[in-house]
This record gives sequence, C-alpha cells and structure tokens, in this order.
Amino acid sequence: MWDLTKRHTQNPPNFLRDLNFCNMAKYFVLILCVGLVLLVYLDWLFISEARAARSSIIEPGNRYIPRMIRALLLGFIIFYVIITGLDPGKYDFCIGRPLFCLAGYMFLSIVWASANVSGHMFLLSKTLLWIIGTVAFFRLALGQYLSSRHITLTAGLAIIIQTFFTVRLCLSPESRIGQNTMAYLLIWCLPLILIKGPSFRALFLVALASVGIIVTIKRGAILAFCVSLCVYFLIYIKLFPKSHILRKCIPGIIIIVIVVFCMFFWQWENISYRMDDVSDPASIGSGRGSFWRSIFSEWYNSNLLNMIFGLGFFTVESTTGRYTESIYAHSDWLEILHDFGLVGIAIFIVLHVKIIKTLQQAVRLRKPTAPSLGMGYCAFLMINIYSLCTIGYSDTIFFSLLLGYSSASLQTSQKMLKQ
Repeated sequence: MWDLTKRHTQNPPNFLRDLNFCNMAKYFVLILCVGLVLLVYLDWLFISEARAARSSIIEPGNRYIPRMIRALLLGFIIFYVIITGLDPGKYDFCIGRPLFCLAGYMFLSIVWASANVSGHMFLLSKTLLWIIGTVAFFRLALGQYLSSRHITLTAGLAIIIQTFFTVRLCLSPESRIGQNTMAYLLIWCLPLILIKGPSFRALFLVALASVGIIVTIKRGAILAFCVSLCVYFLIYIKLFPKSHILRKCIPGIIIIVIVVFCMFFWQWENISYRMDDVSDPASIGSGRGSFWRSIFSEWYNSNLLNMIFGLGFFTVESTTGRYTESIYAHSDWLEILHDFGLVGIAIFIVLHVKIIKTLQQAVRLRKPTAPSLGMGYCAFLMINIYSLCTIGYSDTIFFSLLLGYSSASLQTSQKMLKQ
C-alpha cells in the first residue's frame, strides 16, 4: 500500500509521477507561495484607482506590476493543470467540475452578451485565478509537493503584511469609517493558519488578524470572522475533545478574546455609527436594501431566456451604479442570478453541495483539516449572501488553497481505506 502521508524511496505510483512534470512540482509550489505573498504587498504598494477613490486619502498607483504578477501566476496555474490533465475532476476531485462549469459559463456569457469583452475578460482572469487554482493546489497537495508548512508560512506572512497596512491606513486621521481594505483576505488566511491545529503561534496570528479585521469596521468581515472562528472550535472540540493541543492553546484563546474585546471596546462608537442604517430597510447594509430589490426585480421582469440564462456577464453593474459607488451586487447569489440566470444558480448550488459533502467526509474521517475547512466554508457561505468573493476577486485564491489542500488530504485517507 502506498501511504501518501509518508516519503518513500521506491518508485511512486504513476499518478504521482504524472503530478511531478519534469520534477518541477516543488518549484511550482515555491513560485505560487512566493507570488501570493508578493501580491498582498504589491496591492498595497500600487493601489488601484477604485480603492484609492473609496479611501479618499491615498493616491492610486500604476497597477502594471501586480497585474503582471497575477498574469504570471495564472499562467503557471493553467500550465500545471494542462500538463497534469485537462479534466478538472481527474484524481476524483469532485469540486473541480462544478468550478470549471461555472468558469466556462462565465466565458460563454462574455462571448455572447458582453459589450465590453476586454474589460470583462480581465475580471474573468481574476476569477479564474482562484477557480483553476483550486484544481492546481489539489493536485500539488495530492502529490505531496504542497505541504501544511508551505500553507501556514504563506498565510502567516500574508496576515502580517495585510494587518500592518490595514491598521496604518485605518488609524490615519483622514481615514473614513468603514474603510475598504480587503479585510476578507484576512478571513481567508485564518483557516490556513489553523490548518495544523490551534497552536499558540497560530492563535497569536489569529489575534493579530482580528485587529486588522475589526479596525476596518466592515460589518460583514467582522461577522464572518466571529462566526467562522466559533465554527472552527466547535468542530475541533467535537473531533478532538481530549486533545492536549487544545489544553495547551488556552492562553492563546484567552489572548484572542482579550484582543477582540479590547478592539470592540475601542471602536464601539464607530461600530454603533455603522449600525445606524439597520432600522431602515432601504439603506440597510450601505444601501443593499435598495439595490438588492432592484437587481432581483430587473431579473424577475426580464424575458424567459434572460431568467434562465441571465442578462450577461457583469450586467449587474448598470443596476448597482444607480444606488452605490460600487459596481458589484454585494451578494454572490444575486449577482449570479442576475448575470447567469437559473443555470448559473444551479451550478453554484452544485458547487456548494460538493464542498459540503467534502466537509462531511472530512468530519466523518476525523481529518485534522476538517475544522479549518468548516471555518473556511462558513466564511464562504456567509460572504456569498451579503458580499462578493466569487466573481472578480483574486483574493479568494487563499480559499482555493484551503479547498485544494483539504480535498487532497481527504483523498489520501479514502485511498488508504480502500486499499
């Protein structure tokens, strides 16, 4: 029996050799991990015009370098997936096919209905980074080239960089309340930090990330952080109730509680100000109440073909532009319904079902990655409802790193049980 959790000196199975094209898989891992950390830094060094306009205190930078890095990473990812097999479901990866179906449907929507093909292709490329990245990370982890050490190091550096720049911006006297600083990137990194268990070092980084999340006063990010972290510990305690690790990390948990409490106490006036719109159905959620109804009405009142196949890639921009400075629907479900119709919703539901089944199997087999996967999926599910992470957001590649690695770890256990 070939145990994927151990190194061997004998010849590996054919599928493992296929995943190490020309003995370059370890270099692919190095390039991807370094590239992800570099992108976090470069996105702060070269601020986009949209983010600069929303922040009101920082100047936009030339985006050529970060865009080039993203293009190179996407190129490496596509190349690796092609040489290891075009079928996204190869090696029994159940999440791969619905992901590729969603990406393929987006591409067809651009070709058939888009009036801005080049601009929408750029948004699609950012989406493909995390969609195809999930397949690539799964295969790299399945071949033992992507390890938990790579993941925790990459996520840890990303948290430190992101938190530093976020706090520096939000504490500026000219900064406005509710600063848009990519707080969800920190949400995606948290389950990666905890993927080896709740060690003191991991919990310290969680406490650090909580500062970067709460100081932004982004209600959706704060809610996703609090709920998903509770999900992590609930699953961990259920699977490992007598774990000595849990006892040893009590000081780290206490630090997180103290930091979160202090941050809420410090920022409570600003948090209360951000909650003032809750009582008004029209303005609730920074105007979400108004443009959510408009987005749904526009889809519902369209013709039958548009209801089934959607109004076209990113056509939701024309609707949201009447109510908010943002061009997104601030709900993945509504955006997909509007742009891709019932067909897109069906594909998205299948994707969720596949992730849930993967999580259920991980819990049943008591996999150490199960708590992190549960935490990551909880955040994904919540952000899908009231924000956006599926279309046009390359930061979601950190979630794809979690999906790919967790699925490969589960696949390893299932192969061993069958043998």
